[in-house]
Amino acid sequence: TKMTSLTTLHLGVGGNSIGAEGGKALGASLTKMTSLTMLHLDVGRNSIRTEGGKALGAALTKMTSLTTLHLGVGGNSIGAEGGKALGAALTKMTSLTMLHLDVGRNSIRTEGGKALGEALSKMTSLTTLHLNVAWNSIGDEGGKALGAALTKMTSLTTLHLNVAWNSIGDEGGKALG
Repeated sequence: TKMTSLTTLHLGVGGNSIGAEGGKALGASLTKMTSLTMLHLDVGRNSIRTEGGKALGAALTKMTSLTTLHLGVGGNSIGAEGGKALGAALTKMTSLTMLHLDVGRNSIRTEGGKALGEALSKMTSLTTLHLNVAWNSIGDEGGKALGAALTKMTSLTTLHLNVAWNSIGDEGGKALG
């Protein structure tokens, strides 16, 4: 796309069949949009898999001007590697004040949950966080990483957190409590 000067982009392609190749192409286009301050991107339920998740993560890494990010990648089987790529991108987004992240039903597992927790722990300017990591098997370690991140997010005024169906036991539950 030639729209490199956009500051706001709302793009919904959820529930289609763009697959990994479409996810990679979308990531390549987004990489050029470094002027964005607000991005609302729904690619949920598209089977973008790990390759598409990693491509989106790589694109987001370059979007350091974002203050608001709504990212829906739920139901895409991005796996642990895709979760880690998104976590790596989030660590670069120090200007974000609002994050709505849906990574539910992606099999990010413990590794992806820990990567997201580590990234969120560095996002101390966030005031609003909507996080859905349901159905990912992040376990106690992922739950503890998210819990530790939340204790560092002292600017938060609004929190919506969904960690349902993740095999989180006592230790992870204590950390989230």
